[in-house]
Amino acid sequence: MQSNMKILFNQTEIQGMVANIAKQLNNDYKDKESIPVLCPVLSGAAMFANDLMKQLDFKYTVSYCKYSSYEGTQCTELKEILPIPQISQDRDIIIIEDLIDTGQTISNLVTTLKERGNNVKICALFSKPSKHTQSVESLINYKGSDIEDKFIIGDR
Repeated sequence: MQSNMKILFNQTEIQGMVANIAKQLNNDYKDKESIPVLCPVLSGAAMFANDLMKQLDFKYTVSYCKYSSYEGTQCTELKEILPIPQISQDRDIIIIEDLIDTGQTISNLVTTLKERGNNVKICALFSKPSKHTQSVESLINYKGSDIEDKFIIGDR
């Protein structure tokens, strides 16, 4: 690790956040008849989604999507790379994100999915409320932790 980097959360703390989110999801979906669609946003949410799905004890399906709103460390216009497919209106869609920064991606996804008639839930490991340019904090249903406005990287 470079000298100017510091550990914000260790592996045990992160796994505790994942377990807490899984517990909330398990509680909310244990008695639902409709099978929700988990929609991890690639590439960042892949590891988080994998750890989370191992702890879920309800039935679900998975549909990945990929959007880009960054070039390097600069926020740019949202680009749709792998869109969320059409999903029937009676199914909940749980969008899984590793980090909600400005909120541009989440805001656009929620708007699009609600226009299709879907019920949308947002699950994020981290959120940077000070960076939100959209009113997204109220959209986040499941969250690990708020973090400062710093560039973060994962290790393993």
